Amino acid sequence: MVAQGQGRHRGLPLENQGRQMVMSREKSGLSARAPQRKGNWKFIAGDRVRANEKAPGDYEELEGVITGRGPGKTEYEVLLNGQAEPAHLDSDWLDLLRIG
Repeated sequence: MVAQGQGRHRGLPLENQGRQMVMSREKSGLSARAPQRKGNWKFIAGDRVRANEKAPGDYEELEGVITGRGPGKTEYEVLLNGQAEPAHLDSDWLDLLRIG
């Protein structure tokens, strides 16, 4: 049982738990805001992408945001700029946009 004012994270007071988590992420080289890429997925939801020269002509050079995976093993659901409905594009047709 946890004593009042104590959190479950290594018995630290509640006010210090968040700071401890940030410090442990900094030590491991992880950004507190950077999501982890797990498995063999090339992109994660929220990534900004651009359709490359391999994409069908209608999509080439369009930019958008990954909103999900599938339906195929290598496909992603992408909400392209200026389109109301998401498109399903193969991962080979997409390049990750670097911001900054």
